[in-house]
Amino acid sequence: MASLNPGDIISAATLAASEAVGTDIRTVSGFALDQLQRLERLSLMFARLEIAGEFEDDPEARADYLDILQNVARDFANTLRGLGAIAIEKVWNAVVGAVWSALERAIGVPLPRPG
Repeated sequence: MASLNPGDIISAATLAASEAVGTDIRTVSGFALDQLQRLERLSLMFARLEIAGEFEDDPEARADYLDILQNVARDFANTLRGLGAIAIEKVWNAVVGAVWSALERAIGVPLPRPG
């Protein structure tokens, strides 16, 4: 059986998420990194419990633990989605600001800013 080393989960999740969004998500938010670290800790604990046979007599506990892992992964994805929305808003504001400023310089009249 292959071993699961600390850092493996974060590396794999970071690579997958970075490829999905086209940017290195480690630079997006310390909070997202905290969530990845939590996911890794829980994953390592699950692997230890599974290997030790702790779930053999309690399949519901195994399912509950996997549900927790899914929820943490979903929370991480939702965090990235929210951060992505913020990034899009910043880009939109920057583009609109640049276009409006250029137009105002060209026509010499202030324009109402979009809301």
